[in-house]
Amino acid sequence: MRREDFEQYDIPELREFSSKKGLKILHQNIRGLLTNKHNICQILDSFKNLHIFSLSETYLSADNEVEAQIEGYTFIAKPRSTGKGGGVGVYFSTSVPFHRRTDLEDEDIECIWIEIYFQKPKVFLLQLFSVLQILQTIFVHILIVNLSQCCRQCHQQTKNVFLLVA
Repeated sequence: MRREDFEQYDIPELREFSSKKGLKILHQNIRGLLTNKHNICQILDSFKNLHIFSLSETYLSADNEVEAQIEGYTFIAKPRSTGKGGGVGVYFSTSVPFHRRTDLEDEDIECIWIEIYFQKPKVFLLQLFSVLQILQTIFVHILIVNLSQCCRQCHQQTKNVFLLVA
């Protein structure tokens, strides 16, 4: 994430967005979370009402995930299982009650399933980030099968499903 990328957040529309009521979700292709952690902290400081900040291209591994933690937020990640780069992560404000649904995740897909608890209804978010993966025919088949299974399971549990694709 270059300085110019961060400066794009200093725009009136985003300031207005952060002052609205309701659940606020923001996504950024971070191009290396640890390298850009200071920018993430600035974004989270600037938009105090941000509930969920999802990230793609975190470049994290299981070994350095703990370094991504930021006070006031819970961070969860799914590093890329093979090769360099990739990976997804999500910062949740501590005011957002959630549970990670690893039972719905597929190790071949860079995604994180989350159940967020509201008064009514419970909500699922699917976050997909690896655009390069989507271009592969085999990946598209795996994605469709995975989504079908997960949506069927959520429907049986009478839960709403929201897909966040970035």
